[in-house]
Amino acid sequence: MSALARARRALLLPATVAASFVVLGAGVGLSFRNGNLTGVLPADAAAAEAAYTPATGLGTTAPVPAAREVGGAGALEPADRPVSLAVEVSGVVDAVLVAEGATVAAGDPLLRLRGAPAAADRAAAEAEARAARADRAAAGDDAAAAEARAALSATAAQRAQALAPTGAATPDELDRALRTRDADAATAAASRARARQAEARVAAADARVALATAREAQLTLRAPTDGEVLQVLLRAGEATSPTQAALVLGDTRQLRARVDINERDATRVAPGQPARVRVEGSDTDLPGRVVEVARRVGRKNVRTEDPTERQDARFVETVIALDAAPRLPIGIRVQGFIQVDAAD
Repeated sequence: MSALARARRALLLPATVAASFVVLGAGVGLSFRNGNLTGVLPADAAAAEAAYTPATGLGTTAPVPAAREVGGAGALEPADRPVSLAVEVSGVVDAVLVAEGATVAAGDPLLRLRGAPAAADRAAAEAEARAARADRAAAGDDAAAAEARAALSATAAQRAQALAPTGAATPDELDRALRTRDADAATAAASRARARQAEARVAAADARVALATAREAQLTLRAPTDGEVLQVLLRAGEATSPTQAALVLGDTRQLRARVDINERDATRVAPGQPARVRVEGSDTDLPGRVVEVARRVGRKNVRTEDPTERQDARFVETVIALDAAPRLPIGIRVQGFIQVDAAD
C-alpha cells in the first residue's frame, strides 16, 4: 500500500467508527468508560431490567426461592387408626349383626357366637339363685320368730326370779322359766346362724349367675366405641378365636391423611401448618392442617404406580387432619401438600 493510500485510510477510519456509534445508538447507546465498553439503556429497557429477578440464579448471586409447598403420597384413615376387633372366646359364628358401612355406638352388638351351653348354665344359675333367696326368706322368718320367743322367755324368767323370794313363784316355776329362757335363746341363736348361711348361699348363687352371664356375654362382640364398620371378616358358620380379627371399626367422623414426606423436606414441616389433600383421580382439594409429624425417618408406606419411584428413599410420616369428613373409602390413596414458609 502506498503512502497516499495509508493516509486516506487513516482519515476515513474515525468517520466509520462514528457512524457505527450513531447506528448502534438508535437502539442502545454505547460509550467508553474506564477503558470498557458500557451499554446505556433507554428508559423503558432500564425499568424492565430493574423489575427483573432471575428465577434460576444464573448471572446473579441471589438465592433461589424455596418452594412454598412440599408433598407426598399418602392414604386416608379415620381420626384414630382403625381397630381390629376379635371375640373373647373361641367358637362358631352364629350371626353377624352389622354390615360394612354401618354406623354403630359404643356397646352395640356386632357379632354373636353360638352358645346354647352358656345360656343353659346361666338359666340354671338363675334358678339356683331364686331357690337360695326363698331359703333365705324362710330362714329369716324362722329367726324372727325364734327371737320373739326368746324375748318372751327372758321376760318370764325375769318375772319368776322377782316373785320367787316372796313365794309368789314356786321353785319349780322358776326353774322351768329359766330352762325355757335358755332353750329359746339357743333356738334364736341357731335360727340366726341358719339365716346367715342362707344369705351366704344367696351371695354364692348370685356370683354363679354373674359368672354364667359374663360367659354368655363373651359370645357377643360389641363395639368398644362409636364408629363405622369398615370391614366384616367373618360369616355365619365360620369358626373364630381371640387371635383372629372379626371386624374392623374406625371413627370416620373426622378423616386424616397419612402422607410420606421425603426426609430432605422433614425440617420444613411442623404441626399447625395449612395443608391440602387431593384424592387420586380428582381435581378437588380438601383443606386441612398438619397435626402430627413422626419423630423418626422410615421407609415409604404408600406405593404409587410411578415406575421411576425410588424404593430406597427415606420418608417422614406426616398426618394431615381434614377440615371436613367427606364420604370417601378408608385407605384410598391421596396426594398431600403442606404449605411451608418460603423463607425456610
